[in-house]
Amino acid sequence: MQESRHKMQTDLTHVYGQEVASQIWPQFAALLDQFHRQHPEFAQRAAPPNRRLSERDVVLITYGDQIQAPGEQWPHPVGSS
Repeated sequence: MQESRHKMQTDLTHVYGQEVASQIWPQFAALLDQFHRQHPEFAQRAAPPNRRLSERDVVLITYGDQIQAPGEQWPHPVGSS
């Protein structure tokens, strides 16, 4: 886990610069710790290769605004409900 945290910290520094990364890292690390305590099942080792996603898998990513009732205007105009 330390190796992945180091990678995240390095990536934050690369994207946001040293000053910003050093300011946000403690809070980000605290959120990671909290999540880890609440979901220890995710701390297990990675799935074996035969159970991982590969180029043969298909994943559909969709968003709520892609589904609408017939005749419904989307996005809703600002201020309407």
